[in-house]
Amino acid sequence: MPDVTPTTISFEQFLTDPEIGEHTEWVDGMVLPMHAVDDRHDELVGWLRELIGLYVRRRELGRLLGEPFVMKLPEEPSGRSPDLFFVTSGHLERIRSNHLDGHADLAIEVVSPESRFRDEVHKRAEYERGGVPEYWLLDPHREEAWFFRRAESGRYEPARLDVEGRYTTPLLPEIALPVADLWRRPLPDPIELLRKWDLL
Repeated sequence: MPDVTPTTISFEQFLTDPEIGEHTEWVDGMVLPMHAVDDRHDELVGWLRELIGLYVRRRELGRLLGEPFVMKLPEEPSGRSPDLFFVTSGHLERIRSNHLDGHADLAIEVVSPESRFRDEVHKRAEYERGGVPEYWLLDPHREEAWFFRRAESGRYEPARLDVEGRYTTPLLPEIALPVADLWRRPLPDPIELLRKWDLL
């Protein structure tokens, strides 16, 4: 990847400059490199993308996007690249050829050791202020998961699991995500899970 210099540039330059690598983010005019991820991060992101992506396509609920596609939050200003982010069918007009112009309906970050502070502090605050209604923060190393929903106050509040340790959201109404399964090695077959839930 080319060297990323700490030069202030516009978001348009960030999107079009061929010298800027794919795995970068743009925050207040600064280009920030993203570090390589480990196998647990990659495995969990891929699993969630298959599980949620298949469900969203079958139910025609919207689009599931992911890194290195960029979500532009004008209020910050920032161009972040969540590991995964979901845009409902009612907001598909926000999707441009090379970025999401506005907030996603759901942003998901899978934590790596080097990204923990950025995901838990910086991105959580940016997504909250930028209007992202729901934010999942999943840490496979500590086997911890947080699910935040934006309250009427504009602040994130933690959502609770059900009595069986599953998380449900109105955005994906037929999925009851078993949180303990997120830490299994290997992860459960997403096709079998969807069939178990009668979603395929």
